[in-house]
Amino acid sequence: MDGAAGARHPVRGPAPDKIGVDPEPGRLRAWNLENVHDYWRSWAERALTGTAPNHPLIGVADADRL
Repeated sequence: MDGAAGARHPVRGPAPDKIGVDPEPGRLRAWNLENVHDYWRSWAERALTGTAPNHPLIGVADADRL
């Protein structure tokens, strides 16, 4: 992490490339885009049209604590 989030919640340990872990950025990007499209898009559309559910997003409602 970097920026404000990284300053609040540092990630400890060596960089992934230093321990032989391949984060596979292409696959990670594809997974994130699919998740945004398939799950979050409907939430955004409902929020923009005023038809969002009247209950909080579980697990996201308190995202500033992450």
